[in-house]
Amino acid sequence: MKAASNPIEWQQGFAKSSTTGLNMAWESAGPTDGETIFMVAGLGCQLTMWNDEFCAPLLQRGYRLVRFDNRDIGLTDQHPTSMKVNVPATFIRNKLGLPTPTNYKLDTMANDAIGLIDALELKRPHLLGISMGGMISQIVAAKAPEKIGKLVTLMSSTNNPKLPMP
Repeated sequence: MKAASNPIEWQQGFAKSSTTGLNMAWESAGPTDGETIFMVAGLGCQLTMWNDEFCAPLLQRGYRLVRFDNRDIGLTDQHPTSMKVNVPATFIRNKLGLPTPTNYKLDTMANDAIGLIDALELKRPHLLGISMGGMISQIVAAKAPEKIGKLVTLMSSTNNPKLPMP
């Protein structure tokens, strides 16, 4: 894929999630009066994974884009008591339906996102989640349907261990 011809000028900032108190890094681009797409990244991905090449066509259609770093990623606050997690072992335990050690759950990350939507005073943004961000977005939509427009998930799942991987 070739890079966008004109780099996008992203407005950057930090906002405290109104639900969890987490200080979250975010960026936005596009018209403030346009429909907003709230972009939720996947496991271990910073907000920049939503690159300019992906974002440019959405901006050309008049959307405002908001992308952010989930907790423990990029410039967003780090969890103060993060434990080391054996990712392969945790993945297998999850697939077997066994309890897994975690610092927090997808529900916590959904609360972060809801709080950021509130803190940025976004009016019914459309949610666009990729991979784990799609799982987070589904929880946001279920918990706060009155706060969102449409839901789009890419390469995601419901996180039911009995379903195939995305």
